[in-house]
Amino acid sequence: SRGLGDVYKRQRSIRTFCIGKKNWMFHNTANGASANAMVYSISETAKLNSLRPYYYFRHILTELPKRCDVNGKINPAELDDLMPWSEELPDECRKSRR
Repeated sequence: SRGLGDVYKRQRSIRTFCIGKKNWMFHNTANGASANAMVYSISETAKLNSLRPYYYFRHILTELPKRCDVNGKINPAELDDLMPWSEELPDECRKSRR
């Protein structure tokens, strides 16, 4: 059985999403909702992997354009080092241990 700690942890994890959604203007279309879900998913996955979301987003948004071919496509096999669980991410992306 799950304790109240689990419930509170899950509530806290979606709090920023619930508070922020009132301020997001682009989520009123299917494409906007899809983009919103993608950003939220990346952010939460970064947090679960003890990353600092701002620095992680900055890193991947800097690195992804460098990996595009002449047609703007990226080979998925070249993305392993950008995954939130990658050991190759810069230290600035990682939360400091307390």
